[in-house]
Amino acid sequence: MSDYGLIIKTPSGGIQIDSIYRNYCKQSEGTATIANDNTAAGYFTTIAIAASPLLPLTIIQPNTDYFVDVIAYHKTDDNYDSIAITTDVNISTIINWKVYRETFETSLENYGFRIWNPSNKLVFDSGKSYFKIHAVESITLANPDPDNLPYVDIAHVDISNPFYILSPGSIYFTFTPLGDGISSIMRRYRIGIKKLSATSVRVGWFIYGSSTLPFISTEVGGWNPTQKLLICKV
Repeated sequence: MSDYGLIIKTPSGGIQIDSIYRNYCKQSEGTATIANDNTAAGYFTTIAIAASPLLPLTIIQPNTDYFVDVIAYHKTDDNYDSIAITTDVNISTIINWKVYRETFETSLENYGFRIWNPSNKLVFDSGKSYFKIHAVESITLANPDPDNLPYVDIAHVDISNPFYILSPGSIYFTFTPLGDGISSIMRRYRIGIKKLSATSVRVGWFIYGSSTLPFISTEVGGWNPTQKLLICKV
């Protein structure tokens, strides 16, 4: 927060616009089929975006059939140019997505409100589209196993069909002997989101990959941090 300059706050006292920090505005959006064929190169779907050194922020609106999760942003040299999203193993689902970046250029509006920071970079332009964080939920799930994929359902009755951000990510593995003494099945899990209704969403573990390996005794491991679900109004 700056010592001098412009600060605009919400009714609850949260900072909405600061003349130093650049707000994230919408750059692109679309509908995509997310497919997972359980191969090294095909367990995720890549969505191309405009190449830029500005870090993209993706918000998604999942479908009601399967979980989805943003797993990576791809860079070519210094530019981010695509998003990788995965879903349940060996299926496909359709989602809506929007990509936001720090306000990077002026809109075409002739009237409105614009703010630049001391480095002459655009902070806010009223002609751009900005998402609002409607609510933040903290979610802690037990570790998964093949017979138990923990989840929690979140209701947001005061907002319909929002978009979501889930962070900071997760990954988990289990190795289960097949009983033949020579092979095991390895399953890979992530935490994702799935729409339940216009006013509710499920956050839970899903299997995004599996493969048969030489025998490994029963083992588990991974990273299972507390998740933050941001419910976004667009």
